[in-house]
Amino acid sequence: MMIKRLLFAVLLTAAAAPARADHDAFELFDQEARVVTASQRPMTVAQAPATVRVVTGDDIRARGVRTVWDALRTVPGVDVTQTRAFQGEVGIRGMNGPLNNRVLVLLDGRTVLNATFNQMTWTSLPVPIEEIDRIEVVEGPASALYGANAISGVINIITKTPAQLSGGLASMTAGEAGYYSASSIYGARRGAFDYKASLSATGGNKFENEGVFASKTGTFHALAGYDFSPATRLSVSGGFAQFDTQTSIGQSGSVYESGLVSFLRADLRAGKTAVSAFWNQERGVYREAPALGNAGIDYDLYDLNARRSLDLPFANSLVLGGNYRRISSRSTVLGPGAHAQDLWSLFLEDEWRPHEQWTVVASGRLDRHPLTTLAFSPRASVIYTPVPEHTLRATAGTSFRNPTLVECYIQFTTLLSNPPGGAIANPPFSNISIVTSGRRDLAAERMFQAEVAHSGRFGPVTTTLTGWFYRINGLIGGTTPTAVSFIPPTVGLTSSFVNHGGVKALGFEAAAEARVSRSLTSFGNYSYQSLRDDDPSVQTTARSAPRHSANAGFTAHRGGRTFSLWGTWVDQTFWNQSTPGSPIVYTKVPDYYLLGVRAAHAFTGRWDGLELSVSVFNLLDRRHYEILPAASAAMPGLSGEVVRRRVTATAAYRF
Repeated sequence: MMIKRLLFAVLLTAAAAPARADHDAFELFDQEARVVTASQRPMTVAQAPATVRVVTGDDIRARGVRTVWDALRTVPGVDVTQTRAFQGEVGIRGMNGPLNNRVLVLLDGRTVLNATFNQMTWTSLPVPIEEIDRIEVVEGPASALYGANAISGVINIITKTPAQLSGGLASMTAGEAGYYSASSIYGARRGAFDYKASLSATGGNKFENEGVFASKTGTFHALAGYDFSPATRLSVSGGFAQFDTQTSIGQSGSVYESGLVSFLRADLRAGKTAVSAFWNQERGVYREAPALGNAGIDYDLYDLNARRSLDLPFANSLVLGGNYRRISSRSTVLGPGAHAQDLWSLFLEDEWRPHEQWTVVASGRLDRHPLTTLAFSPRASVIYTPVPEHTLRATAGTSFRNPTLVECYIQFTTLLSNPPGGAIANPPFSNISIVTSGRRDLAAERMFQAEVAHSGRFGPVTTTLTGWFYRINGLIGGTTPTAVSFIPPTVGLTSSFVNHGGVKALGFEAAAEARVSRSLTSFGNYSYQSLRDDDPSVQTTARSAPRHSANAGFTAHRGGRTFSLWGTWVDQTFWNQSTPGSPIVYTKVPDYYLLGVRAAHAFTGRWDGLELSVSVFNLLDRRHYEILPAASAAMPGLSGEVVRRRVTATAAYRF
């Protein structure tokens, strides 16, 4: 404990060190830079109507992380739980855990969630990490912009444009436990025409058993665009990810998800009108899952979105639009046949500037789902800028989550043999057969959240302070299995889903970034969150959220050499580990900390464009779980895997 406190004291001291007036050789993400995820129009971070955190591509490279969820570990208000070596779950402000379906994940504004479960398989992203320009995280309800899945926030992964690439990048990485990654990216602009393409392959073995395969992925991504005029542009993009990854399916244990995820997309911008359409598809299977069999997961998602910007009198700017989406899924866990849903929505956002120091942003969206009532999601923000360096904001809004296709249509039987501590204790009964059925009368989960925030600039130091409160009602969860038959040696149980209770939560986040000198930047942040379940006897949401977390780090750059050190500490959590039919049993996952380090050298002269680097994730090899591990095959817990150190070396060449 003393070592942990000392290490974080050093890091936080660096983050809070008095900053000099020198300009840094490499910039932090500037508060004046535009973000595109928090509003229907680009805005600065300070003027955005919601809390926006930005992780830049330079941040990702400097810290040497190889996954998106590791890049998000140091973001205040974001909860990361690594379940397997190549799968992490990302929650926002306490809503975390396996099969997380309360955060919307986008790639360049297009959803990349699995349309059957509405959760994220990160290896299905069709882009290498080197292609990411930045990741924008909107914390708090965003259904007023994005609809159902944005109940607690949005993660938008934004890739580099052809103009940003302006050439090529080839990168190769190798490391411990069979880790490998290779990628090639090229982009260019030729007059009014621009294009880019990338190829990548990534794989490796488990943390807990370095000789056992954990994941392998191959991806392709391409875009071509043409500017007919400065105000008119057409672009077409597409890509795929072929993957085979060990993952977790709640309390069904560890399984491998294998499949091909692909997409096609077209975007047209003509003046103040924008239209986009895309088609997502997966053809996959869950294998090595005794509870699921070899469950196939096939889906097609079609989406059409249109919007129009209008300049109105009295300093008003209005955006109007609509969205249509069709989801069709076939799966052995959903019963026979295809299950399809048609969804539509209408939305608007108005920005009113009654005074140069005041901005009011009001948004609203009306969504229709075939199995639930109409959902209206408003959000309003008042932004006050007394001086250019400081901004105050108050925001309130609602959001919702529709039941997933699985929660509506699942029809599946699970057989458990000799479950220890379960519903069967004596002969002649030794097995449990659980029939899980979906329900089509589930209501949508609904959340209200309010927050106040301050962002400021004190010379080369930027700070944010945010306080928030939310309440979520109608949480959807599984029912306790009920016995319906006793035919030796099997007890037959049934279970389903139900809306039950809710969660109240409050918390705050404090963060600072500084240009300490021409060659040194640093950051530090702290988050506090307190969640309370309405009915702890049936809910297990609140205790799985860490109450405290802290992050800090610095990056030094001089003469082509770069050195980065970052650290994160996460408080203890408590997870439900009980067999079907048994009372809730909480098991503690202790607090943990980990450090990451990267050292790199960029060559000049004859070898200009070449960079060699070494990165270490979990530098001190602090072996820890971030979620419950399996106790046995019959008690899979939440299928967490021990997290260990991973050392990688990278050679990258820009041309």
